[in-house]
Amino acid sequence: MASDEKRNVELVEDIENIDSLDPHSSTTITYWTSVKQNPKVLLYTGLMTSGAMAFGFDIIIVGVITAVPAFLEKFGEPLGPTYIVPSLWLSLWNAFMQIGFMVGAVINGSLSDKFGRKVSMVLGSTIASLAVMIIYLSDKPSDVDHRRGLFLVGKTIIGVGLSMMMSTSVTYVSEIAPPRLRGPLLSLFQFLLILGQLVAAGAANSQLSIGFKPESYRICFATQWACSGLAFLAAIIVPESPAFLLRRGKVEAARKSIARLHEPESVEGSIIALMSTLEHEKQMQSQSEDSSYIECFKGSNWRRTRIVIYASIIQQFLGVTFVANGTYFMIIGGLSPMNTIMILEICLGLALVANLCSWVLASTLGRRRTFFTNSFFLSVIWLSVGIAGCYSNKAALW
Repeated sequence: MASDEKRNVELVEDIENIDSLDPHSSTTITYWTSVKQNPKVLLYTGLMTSGAMAFGFDIIIVGVITAVPAFLEKFGEPLGPTYIVPSLWLSLWNAFMQIGFMVGAVINGSLSDKFGRKVSMVLGSTIASLAVMIIYLSDKPSDVDHRRGLFLVGKTIIGVGLSMMMSTSVTYVSEIAPPRLRGPLLSLFQFLLILGQLVAAGAANSQLSIGFKPESYRICFATQWACSGLAFLAAIIVPESPAFLLRRGKVEAARKSIARLHEPESVEGSIIALMSTLEHEKQMQSQSEDSSYIECFKGSNWRRTRIVIYASIIQQFLGVTFVANGTYFMIIGGLSPMNTIMILEICLGLALVANLCSWVLASTLGRRRTFFTNSFFLSVIWLSVGIAGCYSNKAALW
């Protein structure tokens, strides 16, 4: 303990030499130079972004599964020559998964700060795996309402696990990424989330040929274990966040973690820079100890609060939940399951391209202009969908 305290003092005294000791913290070097200097950081970042892929995969697979005829037969009710899931249950499935997201986000902050990013990721992937087991077994009860209820429980719990994995991944990457690469690496999360959704749509499409056999949706459910397992393994492999370890006073553990992230000769410089940053954060927190959440709703802070709220909920307002369940609505409209999933795959492929374009647009046009321009076009698209829904012919559906 005494040696750690002495080392802390020595490190703080050397803060003036940060720029010369820690080349990774510099924002003046080029992107390519930063990439070449941080190969291990990129490797561990790639592993932890499995949380984003798992998030995208799972939210689509439990939505697109409603396009599988065998699932509709097992969980729906007859309506003429086909089966449908009652709107009440469809709404409950969607709503409770969102509730699971909120619960996971709320509890993960304290858990991650207390036990670490690795433990939080392991716990989130374990919860998601247990939820997949519940979903996989949800067709076993003989009563259809019991099957729907068990599926509801599974979707709620998986929402908790996915939210924990996603938030932990973002926190971890933001803490270990060099300043020059932090923005691009965090931008990858949305790209990988969409990629996970595309893989999920492809997995569901591959099972349509099975027909009305239960395996057609059970295999889709089982693939979710692969995503959770990958996130679990990633959490075991990666080093703990040095920032977390230093906040807990574990200097030697932080030094070992940084040694796994960077070259040996830059360990001391990196840890000095990180301690300087944490000390600055601590000073800022001490200056705002007398503040309360009420301050968020006063003066210029109220405008910032509105912006944060708007940016957080705009995806829901623009219909992201409807998109996740778009296959079901298209089937209700008269399209075949094969065509609905094909349309979903095309949309997700375009979304990948659009996500790449957003990186350029946000830098050239600005985030605000890009944000509102795309919101306007989405409003026009949803209006056209509503107008098309007023007509019953096949051309309107397409």
